[in-house]
Amino acid sequence: MKTLKITALILICLMATISFAQNNSLPQLCKRQENNNILSSWKKGGNTNYGILHTGILCPTRVGIGTGSPLANLDVRGKGLFRSLEITQGHPVGVKVVVPDISFLQAYSVVNSVTNQDMFKVMSNGHVFAQDMTIQLAPFPDYVFAKEYELMSIKQLGDYISKNKHLPNMPTAKKVEKEGVSVGELQLKLVEKVEELTLYIIDLQKQINLLKANK
Repeated sequence: MKTLKITALILICLMATISFAQNNSLPQLCKRQENNNILSSWKKGGNTNYGILHTGILCPTRVGIGTGSPLANLDVRGKGLFRSLEITQGHPVGVKVVVPDISFLQAYSVVNSVTNQDMFKVMSNGHVFAQDMTIQLAPFPDYVFAKEYELMSIKQLGDYISKNKHLPNMPTAKKVEKEGVSVGELQLKLVEKVEELTLYIIDLQKQINLLKANK
């Protein structure tokens, strides 16, 4: 009988310990209601530079603006205004948009407030739509027209293409398919090739004129 009393006492203590652990497993700023719902609370703090309002690092809290059922840590239903977004050390991602695996879902956009037209948008399949784009890279390929530029002869160019199956100073198809290509660098290389073609055309015209003169 005495053994049964001790066993019962141990069980009661164990149940009390489990109950206490369940109710106190959350950080201090998170409490559980009687129905086991988590009830967050805000804590104020600060220093000499700015004030602080927080719930605690481990407190599973969601903040809803314009909604009572937020779907993320911060769920804003309506317009938001951010003067700046900063990338701090240890957080390499400034803005990260996570979208479902659905093609042609608009993930991000910049809208003209007057015309309500999308001026810039990023789709979930990786497509980017914009009105215009300015790329600043140097040097621009006018170096092709410099006297010291070594332009391949037509024969050298033909031999290079036969051997490598791509133009000189241009990425291969396999490399582009695997690694992609910088839009800015590709534009510079294309301009370089156009300027080289211009020099070939000028040289061919000189040869044509010489042949006509010797008839």
